[in-house]
Amino acid sequence: MANVHAYFANQSIDYAAGWVAGFFETVNVAQAANTTRKPEAFIAETGWPTVSFGAIPTIVLLPDGIQITEFHRSILRQ
Repeated sequence: MANVHAYFANQSIDYAAGWVAGFFETVNVAQAANTTRKPEAFIAETGWPTVSFGAIPTIVLLPDGIQITEFHRSILRQ
């Protein structure tokens, strides 16, 4: 199960749905497919915060053009 939030990837609300779908397929589904058990992947949580509590995090552009936060990139490295 994945939590995919376009807001934290600094995406415009106009493109948020497409970004969520693209990120989920490119990152989460691809990672699940590369495991031995090959679990089915689901988006458990997505959305937009009602209130912002500070600056949007640093954004990283992956080689395939997907934008993620530095925090998420550190998780992918594990």
